[in-house]
Amino acid sequence: MKYLPILFFALITNYIYSQEEYPTIGSKWTFEIVDGSIGGGHAYIKYGTKQILDTVNTNGKRVYYWGYLDSMYLENGKMFFWDNGLKSYEMNYDFNSTTNYEIKYFDISRRNVQIAKVKVDSIYNTILFLDTIQTQLLRISNNGSYPDDAAFIVYKNIGASKYDVRLHLGYGLQDNQFNDKLRCFKSNSISYNFQYYPCDSIWFSRGSINTFGTEQNQLTINPNPTSDLIHISGTEKDLAFILYDLQGKKISSGMTINREINIPFTGVFIVKFHLDNGYVMKKVVRI
Repeated sequence: MKYLPILFFALITNYIYSQEEYPTIGSKWTFEIVDGSIGGGHAYIKYGTKQILDTVNTNGKRVYYWGYLDSMYLENGKMFFWDNGLKSYEMNYDFNSTTNYEIKYFDISRRNVQIAKVKVDSIYNTILFLDTIQTQLLRISNNGSYPDDAAFIVYKNIGASKYDVRLHLGYGLQDNQFNDKLRCFKSNSISYNFQYYPCDSIWFSRGSINTFGTEQNQLTINPNPTSDLIHISGTEKDLAFILYDLQGKKISSGMTINREINIPFTGVFIVKFHLDNGYVMKKVVRI
């Protein structure tokens, strides 16, 4: 019996380690693809996958290859990606940072080297069933793809929540408007679904398509300093939501009522809204 505490500790240690495991050969990302080529505002909603095909140990680093000139490695809580314009690996994510950092990248539209300024807006945990994923909300200026600062949600050892594993930097007018959100990530012992439908879902959408996330950009939070309610503007309908604290603990969920949410106590929170074409996350402060 005296060995049971040691065995229990070993099991807990192995469980925590499994949540920090690195990708390996066969690790697969599934992204949503919006194909609006049919016209008339209609679109086929499909999916595409990106899978690690090989790994090579180079200069003490394990490099993961998706294909020719498309690779990355992980080191000390950071993710580095091959930049073919610079002919070097450049850091995209620093999961140890709590403030600001910079990313060097080659801007293919301006044909020169640029420095993106990254602000770590918030750090929290994304909870998927029993698993917890360290998550950052980044705001990136001089990103080379969007006229204003771009917001990205990124997951530790997984990458960005939309468009690609790496950050979408330096694409200008050549930016692909149809690659959308990350649906799923699967590796050896973990399988995450970030949406509320199967990874391989395909359907036909009638009506307008927000390829640049117009609905997300128009959604704003308006706190009421005299009550515990916040009002959501930028939409005419009530939305499904989940309210988290900054540690990723779920506080409440449901539908907004008259486009309002109750914030039960003071603090800083993240509220996740489900929209017609995805979701958006907003930071809320109740004083």
